[in-house]
Amino acid sequence: MGCRNCRLVVIKGPLFSSATTWLNITSQTVALYNTNAAQGLGVHVTNHVDLHSHDNIEVVLKLKTSVENSDYFYTDLNSFQMHRRKTLNRFPIQGNFYPMTSAAFIEDSRIRFSLLSAESHGIASLNPGTLELILDRRLAQDDWRGLKEGVQDNVQAVSQFIVVVEEWKNAVKSSKVPPLTGFPSRVVQRMGNAMENRLVFLSSSVSKPPFSLLSHSALPCDVHLVNMRLLSVEGDGTRGLELLVVLHRVGVTCEIENPVASDCTDSDEIMFSSLFRNFTVTSVDEMTLTGTSVIRHILPDTPVVLNNMEIKTWKLNLI
Repeated sequence: MGCRNCRLVVIKGPLFSSATTWLNITSQTVALYNTNAAQGLGVHVTNHVDLHSHDNIEVVLKLKTSVENSDYFYTDLNSFQMHRRKTLNRFPIQGNFYPMTSAAFIEDSRIRFSLLSAESHGIASLNPGTLELILDRRLAQDDWRGLKEGVQDNVQAVSQFIVVVEEWKNAVKSSKVPPLTGFPSRVVQRMGNAMENRLVFLSSSVSKPPFSLLSHSALPCDVHLVNMRLLSVEGDGTRGLELLVVLHRVGVTCEIENPVASDCTDSDEIMFSSLFRNFTVTSVDEMTLTGTSVIRHILPDTPVVLNNMEIKTWKLNLI
């Protein structure tokens, strides 16, 4: 996408450095964070696309690498697992695009190139070592894909990505057909969770002491707290709380080194009796996923193990 007199702004500082460029219809910011946490291992890319004054145009972000992935790449299925995709030359271009909810990667026997996204996009790998993402499009007429009208209601589209390049611990045996499913590294999994579950800052004019509900290192590193909501409160809250807790154990690969120190535990077991800092768990019920029916009752100090890729719900009573 060519332009004349494009602007470029570079910011350098102790916390992060970034470069922002403005083109005719889009702007792009690339940032690096100076931190030892997982966020410092990726390249953060933010795009703003505004097509309200153009017709019959599609904006695509293309990433070119030296990865020798042949015709195969991986995209996530609703952020649950990574599934192998194959580019078929007999299909037209639009037939080789697949939905990407939150992540995609290409890999060879040396490295893995991962792309995390805060929004859903269509993605393809039309050539070895490349990833193409649809950022936005605007049409003046129907494209015969079921919409039966042009796309004319565009607003400014904001897309956020994190690019992560990782090396395998050992040389991976290359095969013509990679496995049907893939797994992210622990670092990529943590970065994806941080991108999808951003902090919400609330302010108050009343000064209160710090409060933390969960105890330190309460959950294993690969267990994600999907949801925790209050079901009921007895009286003024001093006589007990009833919570519904949803946990998901993600599948991660052990073939990629984890260079980031973490404060979570490597144990596979979850102890609900030690999950909370200022409350005592009096009873635990394993529920159906929706929390409407009880499956079994367990003691609070009974170790619970989640298998890879499992999502389970528990109802807890606290005092």
